[in-house]
Amino acid sequence: MVRTYKRKKDQSPPKRIDIEKAVNAEGLSVRKAAALYNVKLSALQDMLQEHAVKKVFRRLNLLVVTLVPVCQTEKIQTDVRFLSTYLGGRPKILKRLVLEIYAKNKNLSLRQPEKCIQARASGFNKVVVDQFLENLLELYSKYEFPPESIWNTDETGILNVMNPPKVIAEKGRKKVRQTVSAERGEYATMLSFINATGSQVPPVFVFPKVKFLDKMLKNGISGA
Repeated sequence: MVRTYKRKKDQSPPKRIDIEKAVNAEGLSVRKAAALYNVKLSALQDMLQEHAVKKVFRRLNLLVVTLVPVCQTEKIQTDVRFLSTYLGGRPKILKRLVLEIYAKNKNLSLRQPEKCIQARASGFNKVVVDQFLENLLELYSKYEFPPESIWNTDETGILNVMNPPKVIAEKGRKKVRQTVSAERGEYATMLSFINATGSQVPPVFVFPKVKFLDKMLKNGISGA
């Protein structure tokens, strides 16, 4: 581009009032209106198309304002139902949730999903749950268990190598390390028990593929 540009054609750009007259001109073709009001033909065609679209949207404004929230609500419910079936979300669904829904709906939050295998997800349905509750009610009616004989247990994994805490390091350093007993620890299973009256018993620890030693429970829970 030259430093000082000189216009070759002695033609001033069209004024706003001339553009409005060309758009609203009646009884003239687009080409004649463009020549009459000194407006470029292609620009006038684009303006006429945009003007027609805006006119249609003005007529349908009430319908659009009424239907958009309803469609958004149905879309939200569909996406949330899809994400709650343990199948995760496709990139398009997740992007739409983040950009259009997450910022506008305070009842949604970004959560870290828990791992669940396909067999467990497919087995947890209304038919299986109803059958389990029927069998449980039948056993309660047959044996009349007292509350102190009804126990519930749950398992959790305990990692034998804890995550190191944050440390102060020099800025610009790429890696900051701290020594631990092992880079990749192993999980020990802990089972906890509680009955219907609220009583508890010491937990049970299950160590994988090792010979049990008393020092494994050192500084642990009494009675475990």
